Amino acid sequence: MALPVLKNKAARAIFLDRHLLSAAPTGISKGAELLNLITQLGFVQVDSIRTVERAHHMVLRARKASYRPKHLTPLLEKEHSLFEHWPHDASIIPTEFFPHWKLRFERDAETLRRQWRSWRREGFEEKSISFWSGLMRRDQSRPLAWVRVKSVGLAVGGIGIRPKQHSNICGALVS
Repeated sequence: MALPVLKNKAARAIFLDRHLLSAAPTGISKGAELLNLITQLGFVQVDSIRTVERAHHMVLRARKASYRPKHLTPLLEKEHSLFEHWPHDASIIPTEFFPHWKLRFERDAETLRRQWRSWRREGFEEKSISFWSGLMRRDQSRPLAWVRVKSVGLAVGGIGIRPKQHSNICGALVS
């Protein structure tokens, strides 16, 4: 039996459609509509390099012309319908996908702990665990994975805590 052949024109059309680039970039680009866009994409890779704008903002703007970077902040920091993690590179992922990532978090926990220990000074882990434990006692309303501490520039995603903007503040691994 011969393998099916996909013509280049059809392959391009499928690619553009799957990446949500086949339709005009119109419509509302904040709140539930922005969350739906990111959910359809699966995730948006975060890129800190800013030539024109940070790459994840350009990806979203290419799909919704009315998108503005300020539209992403409420979904990440207030509604917690998105979270940040490192599937390959730093990414913004819909919270509804979190259960699918849990197994990976558990599987990679020890490797991440070893990496963090090699990157930090002696004693960082005990200080960080003490800090996060105290924070959790004060804010029981949020699951650990969604706690965001803007004042010290840390974000928690799954089991990893990653300093934002390459901060020199200790990070910790929480299982």
